[in-house]
Amino acid sequence: MHLRQHAGLFKKIEPSATYKIVTMRAEHSEEVARLFAQAFCNGEPLTQHLKISESEFYSFAKSVADKSAHENLSVVALNHEGKVVACSLSEDICDIFKLDLNVDSKLIPIIEFMEQLARHYLHDKLFERGKVAHMWVTAVDDKYKGEKLAIRMNMAAIDHLKLQNYLYAYAEFTNRVNEGLVFHPGRPTERCVDISYSSFSDTNHRHFKGLTGGAASYVLAIDPEKDLSGIRNCYTPLHLNKPYRAKL
Repeated sequence: MHLRQHAGLFKKIEPSATYKIVTMRAEHSEEVARLFAQAFCNGEPLTQHLKISESEFYSFAKSVADKSAHENLSVVALNHEGKVVACSLSEDICDIFKLDLNVDSKLIPIIEFMEQLARHYLHDKLFERGKVAHMWVTAVDDKYKGEKLAIRMNMAAIDHLKLQNYLYAYAEFTNRVNEGLVFHPGRPTERCVDISYSSFSDTNHRHFKGLTGGAASYVLAIDPEKDLSGIRNCYTPLHLNKPYRAKL
């Protein structure tokens, strides 16, 4: 199914290449996984700091892609040959990805870093299913960078979530450069928390010591006409000491 707002969206990349944005399906899973691994191992400070290779990252990426392919909440860009050249992956905030025990151990510090980032906002809220999405992976093929495709992908993802009746989205960014990719003037947005790489520690070990920069999380309204205060109607507050859990 092509997205309603993007069914006619074709962007000229070079004389022989175009792309179109469509809903992610199972047949896109392997290409999305390889793209995800390529983008994060070549362009993310955390993976580069830990010297994680694409092959080490792939198992995690494939698990994420397989989950996304069956939830109808993610979008991909296909070139004229039908190859995936970009993706924007989302999930229901009640269905946050659970770590595969077979993931390469080198990824554990990154996953724990992201869990700490998310915990600041999610730990005291019991969310209602189908109201708030988690936008968490955007990746673009190196050959298609410089065309503002990441921005287009995230805008398409927001439009797609709106079609699925989502009202708000929670998003995380592990790279300062990427923080502006979802937002544009007029869209209600609020930063939840900001964590520097170097401050993160796990069992007294600072995995990212000396690494400059940090990660941040945001909430935003899917509909730019809606006020962010309405997100309070999408969850029940929990006692601050209770762990995050989803409302089934």
